[in-house]
Amino acid sequence: GQDALCARLVAAVALQVPGAIITALGAPKAAGFATFAIPGVRSDVLLAALDMDGVEASAGSACASGAPLPSHVLRAMGYPDDLAAGALRCTTGRSTTSADIDMAASVIAGAVGRIRDRIGANATAVSR
Repeated sequence: GQDALCARLVAAVALQVPGAIITALGAPKAAGFATFAIPGVRSDVLLAALDMDGVEASAGSACASGAPLPSHVLRAMGYPDDLAAGALRCTTGRSTTSADIDMAASVIAGAVGRIRDRIGANATAVSR
């Protein structure tokens, strides 16, 4: 079911994305939701990269999707602004397959890696 697919996505992202924080572990939530905080990567930048690679996701909670601010839900849970600014929310549906989950995790990991590389390269160029 959707919970098993979400568990698969959570495990894959935790394995493939260094530093990824799985938020709301063990908390009651609707079926089919997986939420993360990605340190060092802003949600809006990540969402743009994911969209280009064919993965649809959202930032923050469903009630505030599209907001460019750090997730108010993660902030209320005690996450600092820098982590709340890297919120990622993924949702499965009836037609989601295990192959879709594996592809999404791979795309998320690749996008995070590219963004972090760019940030690192820009920081090095600025500091010289």
